[in-house]
Amino acid sequence: MKKWITLGVVLVATAIALMQFHKHFSRSSSVFLNWQGLRNQKIQNLSQIEADEVHFEGETDDGIFVLVYRQNLSSDKFENLWKGVEFKLNTVYQDHQLPYANRVASVVQCPSEFQPVSLPKLEVGNLLLKGVTLFADERMVIGACDLSRARFRVLTALAACKDQNRIYELKVFVAISEEASSKLASIYDSFSCY
Repeated sequence: MKKWITLGVVLVATAIALMQFHKHFSRSSSVFLNWQGLRNQKIQNLSQIEADEVHFEGETDDGIFVLVYRQNLSSDKFENLWKGVEFKLNTVYQDHQLPYANRVASVVQCPSEFQPVSLPKLEVGNLLLKGVTLFADERMVIGACDLSRARFRVLTALAACKDQNRIYELKVFVAISEEASSKLASIYDSFSCY
């Protein structure tokens, strides 16, 4: 008898957990409607890191995207999150002293054409948006500073929907091509709070 009761409790708990996941996934997947460039794209990986933070990974026709959706965060946290993004980029792209003497150079520098390019800050009504484009290598590691290593153009953007207490962090990786920059700019410009 105890086995049946235990089995019943486990089945009910599993059913409740699955219903909660489905409810949360259905609600969270509508996040993608905010970025026109990411509509109807295939989600490959969904993971909930914390109660108020969901990570999505997927593919677009032109590349790969990663979206972190944070809810219950006020827009005053936006600047702190953006400072964190800038700090990471600055550590990657700042000049580095070589640990040994070299006849050619004593400092490693990233040429100006491979430095991050800031996109215009947008603040329209309920929306606050900041972004930057840069280069990444074949393993999608940002900081590629020459043509032999650079394989992707990358958009990193942070958007806050002030009245909804939501913050979105987006990274889109597009293979290097003549139209890569315009594709990333189009995705950046298409964001809106619903």
